[in-house]
Amino acid sequence: MGRGKAPGKARPTKAKEKATPAGELSKLRRELAAKERELVEAVEQQNATAEILHTIASAPAEAEKALDLIALTTARRFRAASVAIRRQGQPLVSFKRRRLKFP
Repeated sequence: MGRGKAPGKARPTKAKEKATPAGELSKLRRELAAKERELVEAVEQQNATAEILHTIASAPAEAEKALDLIALTTARRFRAASVAIRRQGQPLVSFKRRRLKFP
């Protein structure tokens, strides 16, 4: 018979041929680092949301205080140089980073 492929036996792909325990470990470490970054991002977002909601709940009549906190949290979260908030029927309220107090 010829040198063709034997029936039922597939040749391993190049990716599988090159897969080594060290290569797999390196890949898993990169995936873990990416997941850890995603987790940190999610926790930061939840903390910022909780902080804003707590401020609104503690003083619902103090809109300026809540807006200040929203601006601060937004600037901190996105590392923004400034934040602008537009309230319907009101002039634009702009917060510059130098006016915001970062911890």
